Amino acid sequence: MGNETELQTVVPQAVYLATGDLLATANSKPQDTEDETKWHKAKSWKGLIWDSFDKPKDERWLLFKLDLTLLTVACMGTFIRSVDQSNINNAFVSGMKEDLGLYGNELNTMGTCFQIGYAIGQIPTTMILTKLRPHYYLAGLELAWAALTFGASGVTKVGHLYLIRFLVGFLESGYFPAVMWICGGWYTRSEIAKRTVIIQVASTAGSMFSGYFQAAAYNGLNGHLGKPGWKWGFIIDGVISAPIGLLTFFIAPDVPSVARPNWVFSAEELDLSRRRKPLESYEKPDNFTKAKFKKYFTTWQFWLFSLLFICTGSCSNPSSSMAFWFKSYNVKGKPNVYSVAQINVYPTPIQAVQILFSLVCAWSSDTWLKGRRWPPVLLAAVIVFSVDISLGATVVHGNNRQRATRWALYYFTTLVTGTTGIIWAWVQEACLGDAGKRAFVGASMNMFSVVFQAWVPNVLFPTYDQPFVVKGNFGTAGFCAGAFTIASLIAFAQLRDARAKPTSDEEDLGTVTHGDSVSHQSEEDEK
Repeated sequence: MGNETELQTVVPQAVYLATGDLLATANSKPQDTEDETKWHKAKSWKGLIWDSFDKPKDERWLLFKLDLTLLTVACMGTFIRSVDQSNINNAFVSGMKEDLGLYGNELNTMGTCFQIGYAIGQIPTTMILTKLRPHYYLAGLELAWAALTFGASGVTKVGHLYLIRFLVGFLESGYFPAVMWICGGWYTRSEIAKRTVIIQVASTAGSMFSGYFQAAAYNGLNGHLGKPGWKWGFIIDGVISAPIGLLTFFIAPDVPSVARPNWVFSAEELDLSRRRKPLESYEKPDNFTKAKFKKYFTTWQFWLFSLLFICTGSCSNPSSSMAFWFKSYNVKGKPNVYSVAQINVYPTPIQAVQILFSLVCAWSSDTWLKGRRWPPVLLAAVIVFSVDISLGATVVHGNNRQRATRWALYYFTTLVTGTTGIIWAWVQEACLGDAGKRAFVGASMNMFSVVFQAWVPNVLFPTYDQPFVVKGNFGTAGFCAGAFTIASLIAFAQLRDARAKPTSDEEDLGTVTHGDSVSHQSEEDEK
């Protein structure tokens, strides 16, 4: 190991074979690689539906394995992570409030503890990511928060919940950025947005289904073995989380630069994956240093993507008003206009509309938009800006026509949030070539978004004003305008950097800027 370290110092771009052994310098990089920074057009209608259909057999098999392992465990992990984030609220209204005597502001304090842990955990957990193999890292996070979820079922004091929620937030903070970072190490520009959005959709679905899990636990297990239903909700979440963590340990792939052959990926497949993504795949990720932090802080990617995520994270807040709007029609002393079930069910299409919009934008971005990420963000910002202005400028309780219009408007309030998966893909591409920078920028923008979401809703959408939150709707329109502006600046910065890049860089990397796949180009050379 000592000799290997010395060689790394002398030859920074040394090549690692699939065995993990140091073999040669950067001059030995394969010459049959395409330019991973460029978008490649689908060759058939099947390729428009799912890109791997257009690939040669060996590359198609590699992508199949990647989707079956990485995409599957990422979707399962983000789904249950989202369930775990919501379970405390479901438990609160399912008996925890009465059993623990939580009649003050304890629920909000629990939420604050989670957000503090989530915010301060972003950078430290990302630094750990560069020191551990990613599949160890992801599995460790999942198993740890599963253990804490089990622990929540046995609490007897609210102070225990405060500590558990802080630790869960700290652990969960590193999961989603790590998943996006790993995807950025494997998938090319024509492939990544679909995958990141599918993972984001899994997170949205987790929020939707969390209430159903708690309801099932309460209705079916309340009182079983002497435990109330809300405790069984935590137990069920833990029972689901732990096996997902174990599955992640056994099948989740590492990034190509540190991956070794195993029972899933052969040495040849890992070599192919490195040729598909050559800019980072031939160097092990460096440790974070003060010099690197200083370098990252001075890049436009750090500042603009952080600002963009602050804006996009604050663009969905008007959606919280819909349930309050239905409830506001019920006047004490008169028959209810909307039942409790209707108040809970009618807002759920908000997530369905967001999911559909996300998927359409992802496929469009990867196909006919030629890998451009900014058009869906700008489109969503314009739509939600118009929606927010309309919500702020119209009466809350109008005639039947005005009520129907407002009802429909609420369903489009989260479209900007629906583009976050595309933004994650955008970050991976904008920071391509520096794995540490990709990890740092992703964690930073996530952290800033969480910090702002800890106070923006309380200022713009206070519960006592709902649903009469005119300033909140207009303020959110401002965030949409900010998202539009910043996304435009990012697109301009990328274009500027692309024009400034010497064309000789492509030759130095041994890239081929034409052709649709790595292995296909190899076959052409052999012929």
